Amino acid sequence: MVTRTLGVFISSKQVELDDERQIAKEVVESFGFEPIMSENRPASPNSPLSVCLEEVEHSDIYLGIFYKEYSGPTEAEYLKATELDIPCLIFMKKLREDEHRDNSLNTLLREIRHPTKGRWTNDFEHVIELKGKIRTSLVRLLVSRFRS
Repeated sequence: MVTRTLGVFISSKQVELDDERQIAKEVVESFGFEPIMSENRPASPNSPLSVCLEEVEHSDIYLGIFYKEYSGPTEAEYLKATELDIPCLIFMKKLREDEHRDNSLNTLLREIRHPTKGRWTNDFEHVIELKGKIRTSLVRLLVSRFRS
């Protein structure tokens, strides 16, 4: 029997959320799953976007983390995951009073959070809080898929 671990595509604006990406990777690995993220990617003759979208296609779960800055590739990755009906777990870092989100990111987040066509999302303030929310979300997703 051939077994394959579940692949979890971790998507976000890289430099802005380095600590959060590392926490997400650790949680995914603690389940024995494969984190799929640009930090693990070898060099390729293909465009970065085409490589990312191909990796989304081969993932079992999409995990998106958003904060202040918009990223076109991150939006494309999310849209590809939804197009392929890949389960999407979305986490948004809360803004402090003196912070603002990019208008393009606000537009994307409104779409993601749309009451009838969107996704249920989780907000967080700190990486420790994010760690628990990712763990809980993965468990609930697995339980719901196993029971259906």
